[in-house]
Amino acid sequence: MGLLATDPRSVEEIAALLELRPPTISHHLSKLQKVGLVKALAQQHHSVYALNVENLDTDPNDAVRKLLIEPDRIIFVSKGHQAKLVLGWLQQRFEPDTRYTELQVNLILEKHCAHESTTVRRYMVDYKMLARKRDGSMYWRTDSPAAQAPDFDPQRLHPSDFKLPRTHTAEQVDVVKRNLIDGRVSVPADAEQSQMVLKLIGLMMGRRFSKGIDYSAMQLDSVIQRFFNDEPAKVRALLVEQHYMTHDTRRKASIDAALHRR
Repeated sequence: MGLLATDPRSVEEIAALLELRPPTISHHLSKLQKVGLVKALAQQHHSVYALNVENLDTDPNDAVRKLLIEPDRIIFVSKGHQAKLVLGWLQQRFEPDTRYTELQVNLILEKHCAHESTTVRRYMVDYKMLARKRDGSMYWRTDSPAAQAPDFDPQRLHPSDFKLPRTHTAEQVDVVKRNLIDGRVSVPADAEQSQMVLKLIGLMMGRRFSKGIDYSAMQLDSVIQRFFNDEPAKVRALLVEQHYMTHDTRRKASIDAALHRR
């Protein structure tokens, strides 16, 4: 569903991206098609599949409800008229008359949206759901009453009290903030600071994986690239070194027990 939320795809393309066999993909797509979540589109000599969002115009609440994958987590649709409905739903996850740091925005989006937070954050600014200072240091809801005032100063907005989980220390958050570039973090050269970054970001990455399942290096790298500016191979090696995951040396491209959910 996450792959189809961005573009229509063929069975073979989905199978390659998920590293599964095409018959397995076809089986699951048929189930999703039966309940009306996806549809098949004829394209030359084969079919591609897309999210079935054509019938979501009449009731915005129904549109969002059909895209929910968990009680408070949604699939992000970036194209077409449904994008505004989804972005409006995400906008409600932020308090009016409140200012947020870029890190806070990313963490809220990670919590509520099954998509890369950096991309969704940009769409929210493009669609004028969130506004930001030019330097990216502050974000706020565009429909905030205070934002309509002619002498509006975002510094007067209430600071967000959105807290990180207790497992994150203030020092860890500060280190991550200092190393954030365009919504992704760079691993510091200092070993102690590197450990802090990997612990905090590793916990966030852990939501992308299920326990008891092996992941290929390619699957892990695709997640690493969402959170880190560094080469995925470098981050992967650090995660193994600091025991966030284990690597099966007999199968060079396979990852065992990826990212423990501590």
